[in-house]
Parts: sequence; structure tokens; C-alpha cells
Amino acid sequence: MSPQRSTHLLLLSWPRWFDWIFRFIRPLLSESTKSKMTSCTANSVYETLLSKIDNDQIPKEYGGASEYALGEHPYEVDMRNGALKVLEEKGIDMEPVL
Repeated sequence: MSPQRSTHLLLLSWPRWFDWIFRFIRPLLSESTKSKMTSCTANSVYETLLSKIDNDQIPKEYGGASEYALGEHPYEVDMRNGALKVLEEKGIDMEPVL
């Protein structure tokens, strides 16, 4: 088993059909992974984010005050570019998501 690097996973506004699939996946996850997961409905995205993230770090599209859109904070851009560089050096093709 590989070490987990995330401290929390926020599942925001996922489609209802994914609940059905996730019921089968959840029992396969470790207790450590399950304890890090928080899901929310479209009506509670801001409140859920605010319980884990400061308002000034939450993108405006989710009700926060960050001046950066999701995925556009300089730290996120640097991290994404660094990961893509490592993948490229290893000869792994991967298209950026954002």
C-alpha cells in the first residue's frame, strides 16, 4: 500500500448516479481514506468548503473571496507544471485537466 498524501478530500456536487457507484467502491477504501472524505450537495458547497478552508482561499465561483479561480492560484499552477514536467521527463504523456 502506498502512503497517502492528502489530508482531506472534498467531494463537491457530484452527480446523483455516482452515489450508486460509490456505494460499491466505499467498502474497498481503507478507514484512513474514508475518514478524510467529505461529500456535499450543491446547496452546501460553500459551507463545506468553509469548514476546511479559509474564506479568502475559496474561489468566488463557490462563494468565497479568493481572487483566483479554481486551479489558477500561482501555487496550484506551479505544482501542476512541476508534476507535468516530471511526467514529461519520465516519458509519460498526460494532458492537463485545467
